[in-house]
Amino acid sequence: MEVTLKKWEEENYKNGGFESMLTRFNALVQSSGLFSELKRREFYEKPNEKRRRKKHESLLKRSKKNRRKQDAIHSSREER
Repeated sequence: MEVTLKKWEEENYKNGGFESMLTRFNALVQSSGLFSELKRREFYEKPNEKRRRKKHESLLKRSKKNRRKQDAIHSSREER
């Protein structure tokens, strides 16, 4: 990641200065999920807590997928 970040820094610093580069960098870090990963790893997570968290995440993903599927079905029916 260091090599691509250096290229990214050079290009963005030339284009818009430090403030815009910092804003873009923060957006890049947020979208990559780096801070959320660091926050999650800040303290030890017991194996049981890890299983519970992963199960909860999978339920959220599944419900989001089902919701999108239902929205697609409803939107295709409305077009007819």
